[in-house]
Amino acid sequence: PKDGTLNPVHGVCVHYREGQDMAAFGDSTITAELAAKAGFSSARGEITWNKYATYDAEGNATYNIANRQSNIINKIAGLDMDVLEILSYDHSKYPMANASGSYNTAMTEPFVNYAESLTEEVLATNPGSEFEIWNEWNNEGSWFNEESLSPQAYAKLAKAVYEKIGDKTTLWGMSTLDVDTQWIEKVLEEWDDDGYFWQNKNDDQKLYMDGI
Repeated sequence: PKDGTLNPVHGVCVHYREGQDMAAFGDSTITAELAAKAGFSSARGEITWNKYATYDAEGNATYNIANRQSNIINKIAGLDMDVLEILSYDHSKYPMANASGSYNTAMTEPFVNYAESLTEEVLATNPGSEFEIWNEWNNEGSWFNEESLSPQAYAKLAKAVYEKIGDKTTLWGMSTLDVDTQWIEKVLEEWDDDGYFWQNKNDDQKLYMDGI
């Protein structure tokens, strides 16, 4: 904008990610500067579970942000922008699906712990940052959801994350490939006490995220 004022509404989806090296994707610090000059107030990135956490034989986790990610978080903060960080994707030690092909509940607690650790670390550098629970879960067969797990499975994982860190930050979710209202409705119905989120206005309806 001509007056140099950041727009408090709009962010840019840059998808800053560990594998995006400078040779293939350009200098991330320059893209951050361009985003700030364009008036964006936040930049979307993802520090994936598989890259952030390593586990020993007993399942004890060690967490670490790669230098490239630390640098871009610091750069964005220095430009008075916030980060929208995606809490994302399964870990090689904790696959999304079990042997029968259904949701692997053993991944829930480790994923929630990763989400809590990453949230605290990002907020320590950039207190205005917000977080998003997964990306394009409805994109079945893609690397976002290779096992084509259901919206009900997503609802279970999102609920667990929200109950752990929902009071610490702003959590977004249900980011879908296309505007998949049917998929979104199935997630909402999973959170409703009688399974009819839209029809009954006096029953126990809860949202386990702050927005879509």
